[in-house]
Amino acid sequence: MSGQSSPKVLFAWEHGHNFGHVSRMLALAHATAQAGAEPVWALPLARLDDEAFVRTGRMRWAAPTLARVVAARAPVSYADVLLGLGFADAAALLKAVQAWLQLFAQVRPAAVVLDYAPAAQLAAHLAGLRAAQVTNGFDAPPPGCPPFGWGVRGPYMERTNARKVAALDEVIRSVARAVGRDASLRSFLAHPTRWLDCVPETDPYGDARAGESRYVGPLGAPGDTEMAPWPDAAGSQAPRVFAYLRPAAPVWDTLRALAQAGANVLCVCPGAQATMRPDLGPAVHVVERPAPMGEVLRSADAVVNYGSTTFVCQALLAGKPQLMLPSDVEKWLVSRRVAQAGAGVVVRGGDRLDDAVRLLLSRSLLQGAQDVAHRYARKDWAAELAHFTGHAVRGAAVPAIGDARP
Repeated sequence: MSGQSSPKVLFAWEHGHNFGHVSRMLALAHATAQAGAEPVWALPLARLDDEAFVRTGRMRWAAPTLARVVAARAPVSYADVLLGLGFADAAALLKAVQAWLQLFAQVRPAAVVLDYAPAAQLAAHLAGLRAAQVTNGFDAPPPGCPPFGWGVRGPYMERTNARKVAALDEVIRSVARAVGRDASLRSFLAHPTRWLDCVPETDPYGDARAGESRYVGPLGAPGDTEMAPWPDAAGSQAPRVFAYLRPAAPVWDTLRALAQAGANVLCVCPGAQATMRPDLGPAVHVVERPAPMGEVLRSADAVVNYGSTTFVCQALLAGKPQLMLPSDVEKWLVSRRVAQAGAGVVVRGGDRLDDAVRLLLSRSLLQGAQDVAHRYARKDWAAELAHFTGHAVRGAAVPAIGDARP
């Protein structure tokens, strides 16, 4: 690119707090830089000065956000999620979209990478910018936003969801009209190329997936890891169970059940020291620092987790049966897919934990997990990542729409 400046790829992040967002964006930004483009960041204000982003990108902006965001407590479909993220208020959404359009005009990116950034996604669609959505699949549903099936089901719920989908569609259409463009819920969801950092077996929407999508496997990994020793109090021939959990109600009961079933358990539980936890005995070792996932998964016989999408996918690709304790609908959808593949068991409130532990340790789930792992054993995920960066860097810059007013 002699005599020319490097094309810019704008990484847009609006929502989400966990390390998984940071990890996968940094992995993609590094690969994008290797392909000859310049990563540019638009981040939540609280993340703007994180050292990792300062090192990786020369330019950083605070991501435009909606003033009032009310998370849906029990979302029936992704329509509820979008409405809770501000898509119920056309005027507020228009203001956020205009701010993104102004940022696009200032940066003039060749492409936009979207990480849980629906307002930026709508702005990129209206501006005609090449966009790639990095997602575990949850925030990239089929156009009709089908119900999750998490709670109440039936005709009434279907009708209620249809009304919400129609209201969401009208909000998007009105915002598009305000900036002199045409758009709908369907075109908004279909605009970006979807780069799913998972495999089809953990995609929440599974066989309903349509449009331009590419599975790139789990992206990123914890940077500051430490391998803790496995306990051997249950005996050297006892099954080894690796648990990756958060300090919540079922955690200690789960670890106790595993120990009582005769397993040696190594558990990573960030924040565990700040909670009152019982004496679980010498067969359970609880640490807070992340472990090197590749190493610990190789030495584990089975895993327990709370439905963290990246870890669920990593464990599945390692061929390990899983017991999953999903803490929200997103994690439940991912966990359910693994169970449908015969590679895991899902525990929700009211389920018998002892039965699930016995199933996990019985080896009856092992074949299902190994079948999935063998399916991808020769998959070159690095090549998938390189394909992504080539796609992003080859995008041609598109002039942004002018600053339209309500």
